[in-house]
Amino acid sequence: MSQAVKQAYREVLKLVKRLPPPSRGYYAQYARENFVTYSEVEDPESIRSLLARVHHHTCWVLKKVR
Repeated sequence: MSQAVKQAYREVLKLVKRLPPPSRGYYAQYARENFVTYSEVEDPESIRSLLARVHHHTCWVLKKVR
């Protein structure tokens, strides 16, 4: 797993902490499962695409719960 991917995972977990307590566990587990699922991806373009999806989804979740 590349450093960029590890950094993205850490950032997502930081954002999860900004969610209301009842939903934190769900989204932390969701993030972990997805990062584990795609941990074998090595193609830089695929990684960029996945990170863009992570960013988009994270922003959507934060807007949804606020």
